[in-house]
Amino acid sequence: MLASAALLTLTCSARAHGLLANTVRLAAMAAALAVPLGAVLGVALAKAEFPGRRALFAATLAAVFVPLQVWAAAWQTMLGFDGWTTGGGPADPWLDGVRGAAWVHGWAAVPWVALLTAWALSAVERRQEEEALLNASAARVLWRVSLRRAGGGLLAGLLATVTLCAADIAVTDLFRVRTFAEEVYTQAAFGSLLAG
Repeated sequence: MLASAALLTLTCSARAHGLLANTVRLAAMAAALAVPLGAVLGVALAKAEFPGRRALFAATLAAVFVPLQVWAAAWQTMLGFDGWTTGGGPADPWLDGVRGAAWVHGWAAVPWVALLTAWALSAVERRQEEEALLNASAARVLWRVSLRRAGGGLLAGLLATVTLCAADIAVTDLFRVRTFAEEVYTQAAFGSLLAG
């Protein structure tokens, strides 16, 4: 009920369209980073054999539980105002605004996409892959058989990324990006959602 009240309140104004556009832009930019990187990491975790694979899996799983505020603080330390790479010089750091928020959200979503992709790849029938290997290279089988059948995992990773971006207010507040979720939170905090 609260969500529908917020939607009705916000969709009546031109401001709401701008907030929704910011939210969609943020989610699209984060997904453009997270999905390809997460897919590659997921393939490595599920299909490749290399030393340290279990440690990489454990680190990826642990990264899912790192709060967004920690991701944001870590990236701010590197690329934000007075970050290690700015040298104290530029007044306009690279990690700011929508670009900064999308960067943090994208990297925070990579472990989600990777684990969902790896899970989906591990569910692909081994027999079908082995039959396809009789007629095609391993790369072609990965592309034509495994990833096609694991598309649900990639889609779930995309949806997780978009949902996390759309619902977050901590990172967008830090990078001064107004989104739909922030507006709903602000209106709820001031009591105007239920009063109107």
